[in-house]
Amino acid sequence: MATKCIQMRNVTKKFRDFKLDNVSLEVPQGEIVGFIGENGAGKSTTINLLLNLIDKDSGEIEIFGLHYPKDETKIKQQIGVAFDECLYPEELTPNDMGIILSGIYKEWDNERYYQLLQRFSVPKMQTISSFSRGMKMKLDIIAAMSHHAKLLVLDEATTGLDPVVRDEILDMFMEYVKSQNSSILFSSHIISDVEKAADIVALIDKGRIIFREKKEQLLQRYCICECKTTIPIKYISRKETEKCVQYLIDKRDAQPNLKYRTAALEEILLFFMKGDTKCGD
Repeated sequence: MATKCIQMRNVTKKFRDFKLDNVSLEVPQGEIVGFIGENGAGKSTTINLLLNLIDKDSGEIEIFGLHYPKDETKIKQQIGVAFDECLYPEELTPNDMGIILSGIYKEWDNERYYQLLQRFSVPKMQTISSFSRGMKMKLDIIAAMSHHAKLLVLDEATTGLDPVVRDEILDMFMEYVKSQNSSILFSSHIISDVEKAADIVALIDKGRIIFREKKEQLLQRYCICECKTTIPIKYISRKETEKCVQYLIDKRDAQPNLKYRTAALEEILLFFMKGDTKCGD
């Protein structure tokens, strides 16, 4: 059985106008988990709980088999983190940050850090305040990957990057997991990023995990039926367009008298997020 870098079991967190409801989520060692959901679905709340930035109301969280708050220092030495905004002091330079971070992380790799700065054209002696949003995100990701972390936790970290750089960073994520036998949990609303890099896809909606499945199994499991009118059929989710009614169907429920087509990952996720998910017969 694969070692679990992250195990969340039945975690709940209540706010005045939102509830993370009984969430369970696993990230196996050596896997990339793409965490998908609309804005406000609960992605950032889940990540903040995993990093012990906020307290859970109930449930259990294990990171590398360790627990907060007792093992917090040990846990965070092994995690690289990048958020949707760079939080480094803007009056500093990447060179300054390298010096500071080398005193925080025991496994800080100065050579790797400066190689990545050069690879992604991040000027090491320029103040962070002068950087574009995309440049700041690159710095954040580079720092997260420069201390041989066993787990990278990335919250919308590719947002704001141009498509070419984003594609190269996704390649780097996959190289990192393979070379370090590490894991990545990355939240994103960019479905193509998840489609390219993720081994496992987890969908959260309105504070609840809808599914967590291997990407290839998702693609093999579902198909789409398009009909001119509504028909009595067992479906997972349904959408009406100007031209037809589309049904997302589990292939096990497919009827031989109807025509089906393969569902792309983006279509599957949009059916779950945007479609009518009241299953019918």
